Amino acid sequence: MSELPLFYRRPVPLSAQRHGEWRLKPGDLGFAAQASAVPVLADEFAAASRCYPLLFSAADAMPLALLGLERRNLFVENGEWEGGRYIPAYVRRYPFVFVSTTGPDGFALAVDADSGRIAESGGEGVALFEDGEPAEIAKQALEFCGRFTGEHRATQTFCAELKARSLLVKRDAGERTPPAGGRFRSRRSGTVRRVAGGNRRRLASKRLARAGPFPSHIAGPVRGPAVAAERGGSRAGRV
Repeated sequence: MSELPLFYRRPVPLSAQRHGEWRLKPGDLGFAAQASAVPVLADEFAAASRCYPLLFSAADAMPLALLGLERRNLFVENGEWEGGRYIPAYVRRYPFVFVSTTGPDGFALAVDADSGRIAESGGEGVALFEDGEPAEIAKQALEFCGRFTGEHRATQTFCAELKARSLLVKRDAGERTPPAGGRFRSRRSGTVRRVAGGNRRRLASKRLARAGPFPSHIAGPVRGPAVAAERGGSRAGRV
């Protein structure tokens, strides 16, 4: 069984016949409170890089927004994302997602049935289906997931090109906090990749133009503390 995507525990393909009574309840972003990083799309680089360091995973070179370290999102508190910060599309998509099928489209709209926002009966929330047809909320989710999937494929192509051109170098993401003695210590928290600074000019090729201007934020050093420090006060070291 393949590993489930971040946040999702039981994705269920939706159908009017089986889920005609299901409803979507109001909810918050508490599900992302322990996510120290989330995927971002190439089209999000400009917006996301204004708020977070962007990294590339060591496994597949896919881009990630660094939100904290050690299973804590420094930008979510009491279920609310910090005001003025960009919320990645991956987070906004939840609890909906596309799943692969054998149908003609190759995918279907699904929902995380274990999300606290799903009601399988009752009158709370908004209906996912009306008169046997997708309700407006389901149509909006279908459109959003469709756009997300298309941009995700484009991002995969972009990142594959980065790897093929050897433009990524390995770095460790970690924090540096001053202990009582005054000296800084580093704490490792997984291996990530960043764009080699000397190779940024090579990103101007037509084959990489799909992702648009490459943000200088990504090409800078990987600094985990930058995430914490922006929160200010005593919370800066608690990552």
